[in-house]
Amino acid sequence: MKRSRSEEIRRIGARIDHYKANALARRRKLLQTHRISLVLDVGANTGQYARGLRRSGYRGRIVSFEPVRSAFLRLQRAAAGDPRWEAVNLALGRRDGRATIHVSGDSRASSMLQMLPSHLDVAGYFGTVGQEQVQMRRLDSVLGRHVRPSDRVLLKLDVQGLEPQVLAGARASLARIAGIQVELSLTPLYRGELGIVPMLSRLQRQGFQLMSLEYGFCDPRTGRMLQVDGLLFRPLTRAGRAPRRGRPPAPRPPAGGRTSAPSPRAPRR
Repeated sequence: MKRSRSEEIRRIGARIDHYKANALARRRKLLQTHRISLVLDVGANTGQYARGLRRSGYRGRIVSFEPVRSAFLRLQRAAAGDPRWEAVNLALGRRDGRATIHVSGDSRASSMLQMLPSHLDVAGYFGTVGQEQVQMRRLDSVLGRHVRPSDRVLLKLDVQGLEPQVLAGARASLARIAGIQVELSLTPLYRGELGIVPMLSRLQRQGFQLMSLEYGFCDPRTGRMLQVDGLLFRPLTRAGRAPRRGRPPAPRPPAGGRTSAPSPRAPRR
């Protein structure tokens, strides 16, 4: 008995250590647990996030949105050999139309918001090198083109401070979202961005629970963490499964006896 107990402790401890040291594996486990079948990769840049998902073993569909033309062309090439990965040259925001994006010397830091000196002080090469007019759409406007009725969706946001605007354009869509991965700033890096505490409070009011944090961006001179990624999901049912969509409640039999024939079951999705 003592030996089996010790073996169980070692086995569980090894699994905990594995996820502690491997953020991709931890993320993949969360996607498995919540049965994610589609990732909306908003602010995809050249496809780094999607490639990380594939390395971790995720085989579901990915739709990557990237507005900056030069980054999008690289993203398009990266996705070309993957039939379950689609690249879309589009920004998501609070309205449909056109918008101006400040293109950074490192395209990962390009934003529609003005970069603050605190950001440039850490890495001067992040500075703006130009501006670009891009197409913008609300998630509510494009969701139907990419999401199937049976999909369970993770919305990944890496939009350099524009997260509240993307969520504002997704009011009707959020009911279809099972999880959100969002960049969270511990210190302001873009003018007008929302900090970690109000952002988490906003998402929690929408019914999402924080379940993991991943390393984001730090000041290499001091080790101070500047950004992290938060993974939030809607809670599972008591049975440990994600709630199935579209299943009506079972009809009640009439008083005094059973129904004359069994009611048809809704098809499994």
